[in-house]
Amino acid sequence: MPTGRLSANKAKPPVFKMGTTNTDRSPKPPPRPTRPQQGPVRRPTESQATDRATNRVEKERGDGSFSKSLRGKNTGLRAHRQRSRLARVEDGMLGKPVDTHRRLPQAIGERWSDTNGQSIPNTTITSVILATADYTTERNGYSFMYNDTDYTWTIPPGLSGVWRITGAVRFAADTTGQRSVFVELNGTTNIFHFRTSPGAEQCALPIACEYLMTEGDYFLVRVSQSSGNGLALIDGPEHNQISAAFVGVA
Repeated sequence: MPTGRLSANKAKPPVFKMGTTNTDRSPKPPPRPTRPQQGPVRRPTESQATDRATNRVEKERGDGSFSKSLRGKNTGLRAHRQRSRLARVEDGMLGKPVDTHRRLPQAIGERWSDTNGQSIPNTTITSVILATADYTTERNGYSFMYNDTDYTWTIPPGLSGVWRITGAVRFAADTTGQRSVFVELNGTTNIFHFRTSPGAEQCALPIACEYLMTEGDYFLVRVSQSSGNGLALIDGPEHNQISAAFVGVA
């Protein structure tokens, strides 16, 4: 039995590299080619994004109706973008996707003007009589708030909440006494009162108040003067006009 050092001609045990086996001694495949480095990602512009959205809508409709409006230097596309911007501003969501076909909110209320030179007796609280409806918005089948028979303004059904009452009345010139304007709720409570002493010129009285009212409530705009004689309200819609506008639910 041999002893001592190993003979020089004795074979050494094989050494295997990591990733190989006893039976797999084939050469390694060449490395795969690397992809060229890409530049920064380019996001679509607003017009490109709008075009893509339009194409999707047309595919769903199947009629190509929107593309027909884009003839002639994309007139329809510009209008579409403008509607989109208006919708985003309205919603306070600039830069976020919103429904671009939403309608702007409808005004609720009305304005009347022109007293046709109504005469106000001395020291007598008198309802202001208005002759012309400047605008009114029909709501819940209610055509007018103002009744030109009893001179009341009635809150329409379904519109309980805060209402804003604004306007002005103007008396003819007279330096004697005082001039007042009131807003009276349900014939019992003054929710606004303004009083002044006139000078040598015509006397204008402003009206401005907000109040929580319920459907079916009514208010009157009334005036008084103490000149010692009857005194006229100056004729003309720019001098005498009253508006009521729904602010919102309380």
